Amino acid sequence: MNERMTWPARARRARSAAPLLAIGGVCGLTWAAALRGFMAELAGAGSDVSWYGTFAQVLLPGAVVGVLLGWAEQIRRTGGAGASRRRSTPRHRAAARRWRRARSR
Repeated sequence: MNERMTWPARARRARSAAPLLAIGGVCGLTWAAALRGFMAELAGAGSDVSWYGTFAQVLLPGAVVGVLLGWAEQIRRTGGAGASRRRSTPRHRAAARRWRRARSR
């Protein structure tokens, strides 16, 4: 196959990362907000709400984890990191073997 025929498919895959990242971020934020509400219910009347505690320590990490899960899904759909290893040349594999042997000593 020539390069012109495969380029549009790769470009399509590259553009599809943004929706997955956005969906992952929204899902992570929703999950973190539900967790915050659950924690407030468990604590009862003594629940103390602070802006820093809620946003920086609960909601922000939830959104970040959601984005990372969206990114992982994008990598899975496009062939993942293993695809670059499969395309490596014998010289690269030999260098990696030498590096692993030297590191294990």
